[in-house]
Amino acid sequence: MFAKADRVTAFLALTAIVVGLGSLPWAPAAVPASVRIEYIAHASFVIESPGGTRIAIDPFNGNIWLGYSFPRGIEADAVLVSHPHYDHDATYYFASNTAVIRRPGEYRIGDVTVRGVATEHVGEPRFRERGETPHNTIWVLETGGLRLAHTGDSRALGELDLDAVGQLDVVFLHASAFAAAGAGPLALLRERLAPKVLIPMHYRHSDITELPVGMRPVEDDMAGHEPLYADGNAIELASNAAAGDSGAAAGLVTSGRGGAIGLGAAALAGEPRIVVLQHSPGVEPWPDSLHDAWMEAGEGAGMLADAEALADAAQAEESLWEGLFHYETAMDLAPGVLKFGYGAGRALAMLRQTADAIETLDHALARAPLADWTDRARVHMLLGELYERTDHPNIAIEHYEYVVSQEHTHETTMRERAIARLRELRAR
Repeated sequence: MFAKADRVTAFLALTAIVVGLGSLPWAPAAVPASVRIEYIAHASFVIESPGGTRIAIDPFNGNIWLGYSFPRGIEADAVLVSHPHYDHDATYYFASNTAVIRRPGEYRIGDVTVRGVATEHVGEPRFRERGETPHNTIWVLETGGLRLAHTGDSRALGELDLDAVGQLDVVFLHASAFAAAGAGPLALLRERLAPKVLIPMHYRHSDITELPVGMRPVEDDMAGHEPLYADGNAIELASNAAAGDSGAAAGLVTSGRGGAIGLGAAALAGEPRIVVLQHSPGVEPWPDSLHDAWMEAGEGAGMLADAEALADAAQAEESLWEGLFHYETAMDLAPGVLKFGYGAGRALAMLRQTADAIETLDHALARAPLADWTDRARVHMLLGELYERTDHPNIAIEHYEYVVSQEHTHETTMRERAIARLRELRAR
């Protein structure tokens, strides 16, 4: 990857005279205050305002699915979360006093105005079938004379959604939106929001790993487009309007290791420029042990699914013990992944090994401080059920209360079950 000094710097001249190649008037005193956009990986960014306010968006869990880590030591004044999935809601990587905002609404953080617009996660019917409420928030940030929007994992936006968002300068958009199948919604977004810059996100970083298998590299979705592939993971955008420039034209000029490139004609023609950023140099591939752990966990999940489908009790029990072995092996290889402990605890619970299940789940919680919220809620839900089984209703209540407190989760049915159990236990 590239050092900080090598990163691309881009200036978005919203009301400046278009500058062509080789004619960049480089006068530092005239450069307006800029907004810095730093790409971490997946759908995670850090936006730094002209006043130094740092807003992180959609941090991902570095131990699940993606095949790479979340960098250590990233600081922010606030973290915005579009929806409560492990690949967008790993707020536990930030200091405990960092403000976390998950709900749509209007907020002020330093010199940044933040507005959350409620939408739904793509694939809404599939969520409903699983008993989940697939909400998603589009975050609109205004600072330094620019309006930026991070769309999370939103479904295709209709006219009402776009009206609620309003015109934008920069849009962070799911890479699949650029594929041929998304041409209609993308054209509508360009027409209604009139962005100058589109930044793809949520794609496989093939230079790190071939995981996840179901996600494509960004190049696959760029057919028919002419994106600018930046040399680094950070750009700076500036509005000359914010600096009082009275020019009438608009354009994008980038400056980096490859020299100055004038992009004003595309912007003036109403075609926003697609800028593909490198991921953070702090992102690292999974170690072999974590890869192996997920392979073991996959085998364990298959064994538990087989056990539930088998009519023969002896065969089902054998499958459960085998599944437990795979999950325990995964736990030994990667003790910080709570999903493995939950799988082992669930296998033990199905085997009616209640005391061992409780011990395993408690141990897993203690070893996984940076664990996904959904997995943590599932562990507490199972612990509540196990403590009910052992006739410890007061302890069960504590675990159910944790599940109910997770209002931001998509797990609607699980929360409803926890609410029902609390109601019944308190009525005794």
